[in-house]
Amino acid sequence: MTLTNAGVRSTTINGKYLRVNTNGTDADLTIPYAIKADQLVTSRKIAISTGVIGTATAFNGTSDITIPVTSIKESYLTWGGKNLSGDVGPVDTAIVGRFSANRFDLLDGDKITIEYSRNGGSTWIDYGASKEAKTNLVS
Repeated sequence: MTLTNAGVRSTTINGKYLRVNTNGTDADLTIPYAIKADQLVTSRKIAISTGVIGTATAFNGTSDITIPVTSIKESYLTWGGKNLSGDVGPVDTAIVGRFSANRFDLLDGDKITIEYSRNGGSTWIDYGASKEAKTNLVS
């Protein structure tokens, strides 16, 4: 194949080389090139990091690769749908008590009875805790 360009007398694509003849003499410039790449000259490993960690996987261009994910860092997750209430997600509710559903929260201390037994549960004695102490136990 011969191409003509300003200042270049001829360009020849031959096998895996590009040959440029600028003045019609033997002073040619030969440049290696690839018509298509079936394989990288130097294989590489590709990995993922930061929010997701994956196993470094060899890649040489001959086929597609899949990078196995080994872990996902919780702080990079995006919660949504029914799992999110405002800025509070499932992990937040598991860790932070104020986000959990404490069914006793705000229960009036007068509605709570605290007792103890000295005979294996045959009889029970009122502990004598104040209303405030009882409320604090469950809030």
